[in-house]
Amino acid sequence: MKRNILITMGMLIVFGFAFQGFFGVAAGILIASLVGLGYGWVKKERFFIRWSLLALFLDLLCMIGFYGIYNIGQPAIDKPLPFNTIVSNPLKQKNMKHAMPQLPYELEALAPLMSKETLDFHYGKHLQAYVDNLNRLIEGTPWESLSLEEIIQKSDGGVFNNAAQAWNHTFFFQTLTPEQGEMPENLKAKLTESFGSPEEFVQQFTKAAATFFGSGWVWLVADGKQQLSIVAESNAGNPLRDGLKPILVIDVWEHAYYIDYRNRRAEYIDAFWKLVDWKKVAERI
Repeated sequence: MKRNILITMGMLIVFGFAFQGFFGVAAGILIASLVGLGYGWVKKERFFIRWSLLALFLDLLCMIGFYGIYNIGQPAIDKPLPFNTIVSNPLKQKNMKHAMPQLPYELEALAPLMSKETLDFHYGKHLQAYVDNLNRLIEGTPWESLSLEEIIQKSDGGVFNNAAQAWNHTFFFQTLTPEQGEMPENLKAKLTESFGSPEEFVQQFTKAAATFFGSGWVWLVADGKQQLSIVAESNAGNPLRDGLKPILVIDVWEHAYYIDYRNRRAEYIDAFWKLVDWKKVAERI
């Protein structure tokens, strides 16, 4: 009988390890100890009682110690993230140099012109990926100590692509508003000076965005003399690299509009004009 009990206890530990690793072993020892303790108590076997109690005590100490070691260094989230902050790894986000920007509106606020589903993917997935990739690529490199603008102006390859896309998307999302107001007079005057009229500017910008081949961005920029012009940049292109000041941008990557408009870019551009925050654009002049 003693032999059978010992075999049973051993099998419980082995099965625990086979199915659940360390925690399975701990559970197996716990159950085996209880079995041994019960047998020793019924049969008055001090050997089983003594060693079962010792095993039970050591098993509990090991589980408590392992749980404490496993959780050392795991940062806690001090407070709930804002409703429009989407992060793939909230614990990692706190230690990132470059973090997701806060949207000045709710994700569903731009619908139906730009749906919540589009923002869930465009802002919550695409932009998040660029931010995550950038932080991963610059970790432990000289780029880690630079601002996003400095990285854009000096880097190339994957670092540039992810840095520029993070900046471009942030600028784009912060240009939109669900409550569009009238165009400020100073912006109207500047557009008239550079393009003949605000309407002519919209027409030229729309044509540049509609006829742009492939993926990229169309920008309204200002040079060192505050002269405005329209610049089209492919892929992650950013006018900061040419010493130009971004004023307004539209994203013409297909992922910016495919959920809502499929391949109808012209309809997306028409919707974009109804979402532009003219007050914010005027502040950038």
